[in-house]
Amino acid sequence: MLRVNGRTFYAMLRDSSEKELFLFGPRSRVDFLDAKLKMIGIEGCRRISDDDDGVSIPLSRLPEEAPPGGCMIVLLHDDYFAAADLLEGMGYRPGWDFRWIKRYGMENLRTRYRFDPMLGFNTVGDEGTPGFFALGDPENHAAKRIVILGGSSTDPGSYHFRSWPEYLKDLLDEAGVASVVFNGAVTGYTSAQEALKLMRDVMALRPDIIISLSGINNNHLVNRHPFYIDYNMKLGSYFDSHEAPTVNMGRLLPFEALDYQAEGFDKYEWWLDHERVMRYFCELKGVRFFCFLQPNLMSKREEAILPEEREYLLNRSFMGRQGLTPQGYRDITRGFCDLLEGLPCDGWLYDLTDIFDDEPRSVYEDGIHVDERGNRLTAKAVFDRVSEALR
Repeated sequence: MLRVNGRTFYAMLRDSSEKELFLFGPRSRVDFLDAKLKMIGIEGCRRISDDDDGVSIPLSRLPEEAPPGGCMIVLLHDDYFAAADLLEGMGYRPGWDFRWIKRYGMENLRTRYRFDPMLGFNTVGDEGTPGFFALGDPENHAAKRIVILGGSSTDPGSYHFRSWPEYLKDLLDEAGVASVVFNGAVTGYTSAQEALKLMRDVMALRPDIIISLSGINNNHLVNRHPFYIDYNMKLGSYFDSHEAPTVNMGRLLPFEALDYQAEGFDKYEWWLDHERVMRYFCELKGVRFFCFLQPNLMSKREEAILPEEREYLLNRSFMGRQGLTPQGYRDITRGFCDLLEGLPCDGWLYDLTDIFDDEPRSVYEDGIHVDERGNRLTAKAVFDRVSEALR
C-alpha cells in the first residue's frame, strides 16, 4: 500500500508549480497518487506505469532527456535503486529531476552509514579514513589539516548538491592556502556525539584546526539527559542477544535509557558545555578549535522571515519532526535566543544564526537545512572568521 505524508504532498505541490510531474511506477500506485494529487489541485500529471512492481517500462514514455527546469519524475517503485539506476543512465539527476515517494526531497539516498557501538552510527568515509571524507590529499602533511564536525547540515552525504565544507575548500584554494579538509559530520549527531568522535577519532588525523557547526540537533536529546538521543534509542531497541557472537554478549539486554532527569538540564546549555569540553581537549593537544552555532529558520529575526518560510513554520508536517508542534518550534527559538544573549566569543565561539536574515529569497529547504546557495554563504561566513588561523 502506498503511504504519502503531508510533507511529501506539500513538496510535490511546490514542485508542480515549477515543473511537469511524471508519476513512474506500478499502475495501481500511479492511479492512487494521481487521484490524491487532483484533490489538492495538481492536475495533468504524466503517467508512466506497468502492471507489476518492476521498473521495466517503455523508455519512449519518458522524455529522451530531462528538460531544463521542466520535469520531476516521482518514483513509486519499492526498489528505488533499480529505478534510479535506470533514470541516471538516461541522464536524469536525483533530487533535481526525480525523487522517491517514500523519501521525497533533495536528499542523497545512496549515502551509506555504519553501525558504531559508541556513537550509534557513523559515516562510511573514505578508504583509509573511515568516518571522514577527505577534500584534498590526505598524504600532504605540509598542508593545513582541517577537520569539520556537525550534523546533517554539514554531512557531505545529506544532499546531491555540494556541502558547505566543499565550498570552504574552494575558498581556501582561492586564497592560496594549501589544505586538506576532513569532513566528519554525520546526519543527526548532537554535540555529545561530536565530542565523543573528536576524542576518539579526530586526533589520529593530526589536525591543525577543528571546526564544529551545530546546535539544532540537541533538540533530539531524550529523557532530559545530555547523552541520549532518539536515533540511538531506536538502534539499541533492535539489539537481539540471540544473534550475539559470544556467551557474554548473549546475556546483554536491549538498550534502555536512564529514566531520571539530569540536574539543571537545558538542551542548549548542554550544547555549549560540550563545545567547551571539545575546546579544552583541543587546547591540551595544541589544536585550534572553532565552534559555530548553526543558522536555522526558527532563530531568524521575526521581521526577516519571508512569506514562504512562514508557510514552513505553519506546516507541521513539512517541518519534519513527528510530534513537534508549532509551540515546540517557538520553544526552540526561545532556547537559542536566551543562550545567545550572553554568548561569549573569545575568538573561538561564533553565532551564525543571522547570516541569512537579509537574503532577498529563502535558502531553506525546510526549517533547518539550506540549499546550495545557503551552503556557499555558510562557507564564506566560516572562512571569514577562521582565516587568521589559516595563515
